[in-house]
Amino acid sequence: FGMDGVKHGYAVVIQDTRGRWASEGENLPFIGDGWWAGHQDGVDTLEWISKQVWCNGKIGTWGASALGITQLGMAGAGTNLLSAQHITVGTSDFYPYLVFPGGVFKKAMVEDWLKATKHQENAQDLWVGHAKRDTYWNQYDLNTRWGKVNAPAVHLGGWYDIFGQGTIDSFVGYQTKGGKGARGKQVLIM
Repeated sequence: FGMDGVKHGYAVVIQDTRGRWASEGENLPFIGDGWWAGHQDGVDTLEWISKQVWCNGKIGTWGASALGITQLGMAGAGTNLLSAQHITVGTSDFYPYLVFPGGVFKKAMVEDWLKATKHQENAQDLWVGHAKRDTYWNQYDLNTRWGKVNAPAVHLGGWYDIFGQGTIDSFVGYQTKGGKGARGKQVLIM
């Protein structure tokens, strides 16, 4: 996507998430992506972009699955620097859609994903250690922060995708409860 964007006249910034590849910090899933755990890496990056001489003030984000989730977290942090988002199959609530659908640990998917993405070995133990919905999961739940979201977005999902309902929930939250820049300015494609 980066080179294609550049060919069409866009400045493209690709960021490693906290603890991944060249980025410092703990390599735990989504740890620095939103407003939780005292980290707002996405917002910090938006602020850096907005100060660059090549930035015209219009910043958009794009990505699917985990990249969709990082976008939702970034928007929930309450930034006004986003002009638009393209969120493909993301979820705004980790507990019921990512790790414990119906209250049951999604063992194969979670284990395979954590192994394939090479997160820290204790990542799964951290999630499994919170088998019941508790304050740990609530800290990641965008449902309590819709009013802080201020960007129009395209929400792209699939009826049979693991985040199908999460995509719908995110669209409805942005569309009906979002801040001034989001409410009524959403598109859902399923």
